[in-house]
Amino acid sequence: MTELKDIIISIGTNVDHSVNMFLAKQRLEELFHNVRYSSEIWSEALDLPESDRFLNCLAVTHTVHGYKQVHQALKQIERKCGMGYAMKHTGTVKIDLDILRYGEERFHESDWERPYIKILLNELKIS
Repeated sequence: MTELKDIIISIGTNVDHSVNMFLAKQRLEELFHNVRYSSEIWSEALDLPESDRFLNCLAVTHTVHGYKQVHQALKQIERKCGMGYAMKHTGTVKIDLDILRYGEERFHESDWERPYIKILLNELKIS
């Protein structure tokens, strides 16, 4: 039997905020069961000087799939939501989905230090 891995996914968008956040959540729920979300919180763009502010959220769920499969599925969701690789270079981020934690392994270490991530993790009672 395959072991369930808990995962934390960060969700961010800087255009058409409500629509893109809704679409991302809808796609995540098609992929995973029992997704739990934090509230949505605004943040200023850190790495994109020509960007509107971001609407952010965290999703917590679990999976039997490997990290690589989950990562590829999230990139596919980004594409389905209209996100192309070149768009980030123009400051447009329709949707960005990043795995912050897969099982006990942490990713995107610098993101864990961002104030909005700390607030949302605390809200979800995750350390």
